[in-house]
Amino acid sequence: MIIEHQLLQNIYNIDCKKYEIDKIIDLKSYLLNYLNGVTIENIKFIKDGTEIKNEEIITENLEKIYMAIIPINCYDHK
Repeated sequence: MIIEHQLLQNIYNIDCKKYEIDKIIDLKSYLLNYLNGVTIENIKFIKDGTEIKNEEIITENLEKIYMAIIPINCYDHK
């Protein structure tokens, strides 16, 4: 699966079968190995203009998706 972050101009090509990644939440967890200072809640995946939810199962029709890193507001940093 190709994951593209257009703003950072990063492209990740991840073999989901090889790493036994079945759900979007698992893919986000895997990507944390490559992203510093980011949590699962910060990562959003977009396909055809719609956010892909964490529970969604990865299928073969998800060949390429776009990634956005969204800042999260918290009480410590307002």
